[in-house]
Amino acid sequence: MDIFHAMVQFGCYFTIGVEVHFSDHIKSIAKAVPDHLLLTETDNPGGLKWLNGDVGMPGAIEKVVGALAELRHSTPEEIESLVHTNFVRLTADDPWLQSARAIMNRP
Repeated sequence: MDIFHAMVQFGCYFTIGVEVHFSDHIKSIAKAVPDHLLLTETDNPGGLKWLNGDVGMPGAIEKVVGALAELRHSTPEEIESLVHTNFVRLTADDPWLQSARAIMNRP
C-alpha cells in the first residue's frame, strides 16, 4: 500500500475492473482510491475468462459500478457521475479524443 499511497500523491488515476468481485486486495484499493482519481474498466473480455471462465462483455461494467457503490457507500449513479467527470478531466487536453468528448457531453 506504500506504493499505492505514493501513486495517489503523484496524482495517478486508478481503474477498478472485474477483479473487484474476486479479490479482497482490490476491494481495499477500491475503497481507498480518492474520488478524483477513480475510473472503471471491464478489463477486456479476457479478464472474466481468467477469473471465472466467462467471457467478459461491456455490460460487466454495470456490475463493477455496483460493487464500487456498495464498497464506497454510494449509489451506482453517483459512481457513474464521478467516473464520467474524472474521465473528462483526464482527457480534456487530448486532441485525439475531442470528438469522443463531444459525444459524451451531449444532453
